[in-house]
Amino acid sequence: MSEARLGRFYSILQTPFDADGAIDRAGLVRLLDHRERCGCDGLFLLGVASEAMFLSRAEQEEVVGLVMRELGGRLPVLVAAYAPATAAVIELGHRWADLGASGVVVLPPYAAAPTDDAVVRHYAAVAAALGVPIIAQDEPNTSGVAMSAGLLARLAREVEGVAAFKVEGQPVTQRLSAVRSLVGDARPLYSAAGTSFVQELERGSGGMMTGYPYPEVIVETLALFHNGDAAGANALWDHLMPLTAMDARPGLMWAVRKEILKRRGLIKHATVRDPAPEIDAATREEIGHLIDRLELAERYSVGD
Repeated sequence: MSEARLGRFYSILQTPFDADGAIDRAGLVRLLDHRERCGCDGLFLLGVASEAMFLSRAEQEEVVGLVMRELGGRLPVLVAAYAPATAAVIELGHRWADLGASGVVVLPPYAAAPTDDAVVRHYAAVAAALGVPIIAQDEPNTSGVAMSAGLLARLAREVEGVAAFKVEGQPVTQRLSAVRSLVGDARPLYSAAGTSFVQELERGSGGMMTGYPYPEVIVETLALFHNGDAAGANALWDHLMPLTAMDARPGLMWAVRKEILKRRGLIKHATVRDPAPEIDAATREEIGHLIDRLELAERYSVGD
């Protein structure tokens, strides 16, 4: 599968909850409609930014089913099949494919510390079992497994069903350069629009898979960069760096993003589930000040 076919920006959809912690279905539809209007190339469900690990299996199926019904095939949808070992990943992957997923995002096996050979066997088995493309996600903060650039290159050589890589190991810019130097153009690379967004693109990332709460900014930054205006892309991202840095605070990503989405009128409650930490009143006030200072409400109005 080519990078052009995959697209450059997959927006990770948050899972909104009501004040009691139940899934807010109306809020989920509002988020979905907004992401579609923003011009993203596709959606990514049940990723880390979706709080998938705080959902039951039944709730995960409810989210995927609702989004697929509402979207009606207008955009491609990637769905994460996060599980500690191969058999469970395949089971999940089959279910998401049955519900209409365009591709499945897969971590390395993490039930026990795997050898490189075990990782290759894992992805080969998943790819052979599923009839949709696989995106191999290198995200050691979640899986506890760091895949080397050499291992990712081996996956590109040996597992045809792995269509792309999502590279998030740190430092991400160096990781991207190392992977790109070994993989070449054989597979597209994606990253997560961190504080080094434009540098990630310059180091080999072909696009972003992120739950950034202003997806319009991701679309705009990618357009500037790919139209040859790296300076403009840097200027836009630099302008938003205070907000991006707050978004990147360890453990607070879910609560910060939901507070922003609430202020944007896209969800009614900024509820996160235990054990995800809440933000305090001072942080909520800081978020409001940043939105005002950066004039984000005026520039990126949600509209009706």
